[in-house]
Amino acid sequence: MPEHLDEGGPEPLEHEQRAHDLQCPAFVPACRHPERIEAAAVPATPRALLRAVLAELLPLDEERRTRALVHAAYFVRSLNDERLAALFRDAPPALEELAAALIVQARDDGGVAPGVDPRREADLLLATVDGLQTSMLLGHHDVEEALALVDYQLGRIFADGG
Repeated sequence: MPEHLDEGGPEPLEHEQRAHDLQCPAFVPACRHPERIEAAAVPATPRALLRAVLAELLPLDEERRTRALVHAAYFVRSLNDERLAALFRDAPPALEELAAALIVQARDDGGVAPGVDPRREADLLLATVDGLQTSMLLGHHDVEEALALVDYQLGRIFADGG
């Protein structure tokens, strides 16, 4: 855990500013490498793009593993730090909105069954990836298993593969 978050940490304003400065890299990791997402989403279908975004959130390599560990450390700290907890609670739901929008786009193109609730499916996909982060960090799932589970979830939503 970063030293500035220890019990004897900085004054509240400094603490809040440091947490705010970390908001994008720590809390929205998919924004870090749009080129990786673009390269992975070939062909550029809603399903492929959503899979690439979800994969970017998983600890698939050392950089993403470190980012997941930092995120986990800040999350644990937020359980006893209201200011930090607010960053988790009040962060814009950009990933949820993106996931839901991609599902809606695919539905409008006929690639998702009628009756699928895009918002709920987006929330479930992100909750799945959140749980997979932890299980991968613990060694319960490897990269291939985690991606297979993501693909399984996507297969439930996208009837035609994309």
